[in-house]
Amino acid sequence: MDLKNYLQKFTHLGIDKSKRKTMGGDAPHKPLLLLSIIELINKGQIQQNQITLSPELIATFKENWLLLVTTKHTCQLIYPFFYLKNDGFWQLIPKPDCTQELQTVVRFSFNSLNAIVAYAELESDLFQLLLNPNSRYELQHCLLTQYFPETMALYLNKAQNKNNYLEQLETKMIQESATEYRIASEALKDEEEIFLRSQTFKKLIPRLYNDTCCISGWRLDNLWNLQMIDACHIIPFSISHDDTVSNGIALCPNLHRAFDRGLLTIDNDFKVKISPYLAENTNTNYGIKQFANQAILLPSDALFYPRLDNLKWHQENVFRA
Repeated sequence: MDLKNYLQKFTHLGIDKSKRKTMGGDAPHKPLLLLSIIELINKGQIQQNQITLSPELIATFKENWLLLVTTKHTCQLIYPFFYLKNDGFWQLIPKPDCTQELQTVVRFSFNSLNAIVAYAELESDLFQLLLNPNSRYELQHCLLTQYFPETMALYLNKAQNKNNYLEQLETKMIQESATEYRIASEALKDEEEIFLRSQTFKKLIPRLYNDTCCISGWRLDNLWNLQMIDACHIIPFSISHDDTVSNGIALCPNLHRAFDRGLLTIDNDFKVKISPYLAENTNTNYGIKQFANQAILLPSDALFYPRLDNLKWHQENVFRA
């Protein structure tokens, strides 16, 4: 299918017009999702025709909503992600063993749909057009002029706005007190925002520790940018509602499990303590006891260190002393 046909499809998206009077306009969700996808392709963050519910897509959608949308609609990415399948060029690909569930879904939330959808695919011809800078620009311009003519200038000047949603969220995780963050987190009802904060924590903590396990020093670089180090909550999020950096450390998966199960802890001098109840094979180089009394590796900035009261909580409530 050629560019002209997709320009026609983009100007005739099946958008909800039923609440035009009460909301102050037609639903902006579908064109906004397409604009956000185009933006991520332009940045090189989407390179394959497998569009996932990633933190980058959610954050970009939220950024663009603030810039472009003037109606009273709710900012929810999951609605267009699901309903764009009715426009003829978007297909949802289920996770293994979830085909029947996806085919019969009627009511859904972000969490329930994210549990059964692996990714979405654009028609191959459309994706190829979006990989081409010239046709990508035409499709982007088409969406802006058709659906956001009054606010498109704000979007086109986005680079000057300094309104990067993920960067702002990371700043909160670094600068806010645990109390401030917990109050805001507990008040959240938006599943997309909760997911975004969780995923940001998982990426931010390893980065602050140079993608290195703070106990073993293990680090594995790879060509595919696969994350091999875990972000570990010191006080579990289910208890603390705290995703600030002072409640996180970077651990390799086996030590993450040992920490969560109380087989080891970190004392107030940032040294490893091993549970006396731990018995392990001594004929291996991969045991945990070798790290006893060893100082952990810490971030370069003391602002990112684990808080001592968090470590004390783990010592008293999780560690098998």
